[in-house]
Amino acid sequence: MKTNRNLIPIWLLCCTMLPTVAQAQFDYTTDNGAITITDYTGPGGVVAIPSSINVAGTNLPVTTIGDHAFDGHYSLTSITIPAGVTTIGSCAFSECGRLTSVIIPDSVNSIGDDAFLDCASLASATIPNGVQSIADYSFSGCSSLTNVVISDNVTNIGFGAFDGCTSLASATIPGSVTSIGGNAFDYCLSLTSIAVPASVTSIGYGAFGSCGHLAAITVNSSNLAYSSVDGVLFNLNRTALIQYPGGKAGTYTVPTGVTSILLGAFSYVAGLTNATIPDTVTSIGDDAFGYCTGLGSLTIGNKVANIGDYAVRELPQPESSLFQRHCPQPRASFVCIRHQRQRDRLLPGRNDGLGCDVLWSSRRAVEPTGAGQRRQLWDADEPVWLYNHWHCRHSHHRGGLHEPGRRQLDSAPDLLRDQRLHLFL
Repeated sequence: MKTNRNLIPIWLLCCTMLPTVAQAQFDYTTDNGAITITDYTGPGGVVAIPSSINVAGTNLPVTTIGDHAFDGHYSLTSITIPAGVTTIGSCAFSECGRLTSVIIPDSVNSIGDDAFLDCASLASATIPNGVQSIADYSFSGCSSLTNVVISDNVTNIGFGAFDGCTSLASATIPGSVTSIGGNAFDYCLSLTSIAVPASVTSIGYGAFGSCGHLAAITVNSSNLAYSSVDGVLFNLNRTALIQYPGGKAGTYTVPTGVTSILLGAFSYVAGLTNATIPDTVTSIGDDAFGYCTGLGSLTIGNKVANIGDYAVRELPQPESSLFQRHCPQPRASFVCIRHQRQRDRLLPGRNDGLGCDVLWSSRRAVEPTGAGQRRQLWDADEPVWLYNHWHCRHSHHRGGLHEPGRRQLDSAPDLLRDQRLHLFL
């Protein structure tokens, strides 16, 4: 009994010391009787943030996890945020690479930009009912995230919110959401389908881009801003093709009536083998067919007046003719370059609206056939005009060509100094 009686006060002493030890793991500030956690100084592992901290004999509630409070604490594996916290600051838990679990209470109504950025081990996340906006890049780079629950009170999914969540296989966008930011679900490689509810009125560029297994983007039939046909995302009246799903393979013909293909619409669609653009299309946006590594042919209608920067780049099969285009004069041929060296930009005048990877000839074209041979596709006595430029890759963004030197070529071989040219008639 003597031993037991001696143990009781020791046990009680340990219990009374625990809050002091917990408090010692956090730096904080006070404001109007509330605590903001500004830094974590503990050893990591499983951490429970206290609901209050004793300051000068008074227990003050913890209401805010400040900006960068746990940023870069790689040893942190689990975090419990207490009820009463209303704000999680920017980068609060970013780059906590071993963090596998986080409990966010319903009292939280604000989650800042980059809050859980690059938490590569985080497996699931639930956005609480109090949050109305998922901030920019808030869960970007959470490559182990397989499940996310978005509450029915969320109205905005920010730019890049789930960008790079490569293990995310499904995501349900609730009917409360009105805005989906650019790149919101970009590079979610495991995502197979996405449904846009009737409430959505705004979808940013590349919101569902580079999703290599995404087979279809569907839109609620009651949506007043967007529509989908065969899993492809369009505006409501289907005049603008917004996003072709990254996992949709094979041949595709853009529907007649479409007038513009928006920037990045087909970018990184590796399974696209052939595409046909109808005469109704007048504009092809920047990077529209960038990195379509399986593309075997692209036929472009005769009404296209503007082609954006790098509309077709990093193309496959550098020694084959991949593209067909029939243009009104004076632009008779469409030309694209893959890894072009810094010379011979084929332009009948200016670089207006054309990316450095898109060139034009005045009449005809040639194509390389392998082993240094070239097949002539025009009459040898009909010259092609070239604008010779040595720094084209960056000059377009500096205001166009610099001191172009116009020269006439009398034979097809002079045109192809770079064996990796793609030329199309």
